[in-house]
Amino acid sequence: MKVHLIFAPTTFPLHHGDLGKGIDPPLGILYIASYLRKFGPQGVSIKITDGLVEGYEKTLQEVIHENADIIGISAVTPNILGAYKLSNDIKKRLPSAKVILGGPHPTALPEEAFLRSNVDAVVVGEGEVTFTELVSFYHPDTKEKNSSDLSAIDGLCILLNDKPFRTGPRNFINDINSIPFPARDLIDMKKYSGYPIFKESPTTALLTSRGCPFNCTFCSNNVWRSPYSKFRIRSPKNIADEIEELIKLYGFKEFFDYSDEFNTNIKHTKEILKEIIKRKLSIHLKCQLRAKPIDDELAQLMKEAGVWYVHLGIESGNKETLQGIRKGISLEDVEQCCNILKKYNIKIWGLFMYFNVWERDGKVFYEDYEKSLNTFTYAKTMYKKGLIDYFGGSITTPVPGSELWDIAIRHALIKDECAGNWDMWYYKRDLRLVSRFPDVSEASIFKLHQMTVKYTIRSLLFGGLINLKNLRFSFLRTVYFLKRQFSMLLKRGS
Repeated sequence: MKVHLIFAPTTFPLHHGDLGKGIDPPLGILYIASYLRKFGPQGVSIKITDGLVEGYEKTLQEVIHENADIIGISAVTPNILGAYKLSNDIKKRLPSAKVILGGPHPTALPEEAFLRSNVDAVVVGEGEVTFTELVSFYHPDTKEKNSSDLSAIDGLCILLNDKPFRTGPRNFINDINSIPFPARDLIDMKKYSGYPIFKESPTTALLTSRGCPFNCTFCSNNVWRSPYSKFRIRSPKNIADEIEELIKLYGFKEFFDYSDEFNTNIKHTKEILKEIIKRKLSIHLKCQLRAKPIDDELAQLMKEAGVWYVHLGIESGNKETLQGIRKGISLEDVEQCCNILKKYNIKIWGLFMYFNVWERDGKVFYEDYEKSLNTFTYAKTMYKKGLIDYFGGSITTPVPGSELWDIAIRHALIKDECAGNWDMWYYKRDLRLVSRFPDVSEASIFKLHQMTVKYTIRSLLFGGLINLKNLRFSFLRTVYFLKRQFSMLLKRGS
């Protein structure tokens, strides 16, 4: 039996770096591949295609050439239309193939898949066990032993009597140490440059945990909370073993942990760092950090273990906004965190959001231009004080699966032209708000975005992060940005 796993291509062209194209391999489907290889039926061959890297037409041709029995397509919101189109094209050319859709967007809106594509099933939630059971269901050696339909497999949305039907909820994998390391051997790792900000190359990505116990309204992590919230951390040994394997097999010298927050469980995080230090792994580390919990011991261990750069989710310079979006931190927490990290010369990229939205007592509240400008001013102040080294600001977007999405639906905030046109959810393609608010003009959004990008470029230039190794990427991205801005100025002026 042949299985083909695909990270969906987009329906629009991407430049290097867009949606992470060519930066890091698609760990989600690589985890599914490794799990299937270890726990699935015997005699299954697995092919991996990264549609973002290969593009739509090449991806489709690879699918046709492989002619697999089961084709699994994973998608987030900006590439979901590519997934729908691909599944329809596959069914036209390979009608006997079973096409399975999964990922964050299908998990949030599984019924939509049956309205817009010709798929056999949608995996809802964490995919390793569910997809492996699907393969076993269709496998010729085990098919007769299984029930007559898919309704017995938890974590699916299927067509039953021509209507979408959700099977029982899929429980999370409690021990994520039991999941083999991502099947990186199934892809060409040389196609991925790694995160472009680094001290030493080659560099790649990994995950030290799954899930998040917090409840920020804008985060689509809520799609993984069914049937219950489950934050899980890999053991220090398991993480260090993967790092050692990546050093041995590929010669990686730097790693970016893309887990939601590296310091959610501060005690466990310290044990991870101690394990890295104990093994004397001479590496550089980057991670995503929450403003609390943090203390001097954690920062010191981070420094000793090789952590030199963090993404810090600050989101807003407005106290009311932080409370409204349930970030669970204060501006005082942010500044205390930055002061501690600066003691150990750890670089900080502050992450901010403009035009936040929240709900209170059934009423919708949002940041207008002045409040969003206040966040920009706060970010500049933090930068000038040396509390952060770099910062970027994005436009808040109601991603399906988030509480913000539910708020936007309840209060009819989604623009008509954006409803279901998921390509527009990737705002970098063409700066726009997906949502509509009174007294917020497109021109003001464009202005604030321009101001932020200029400051971001300035901070990068003066912060020493652009070097000979990433100069080409930085130059190409800057030229791409300038061309896009000029094009948009002409568009708005016409």
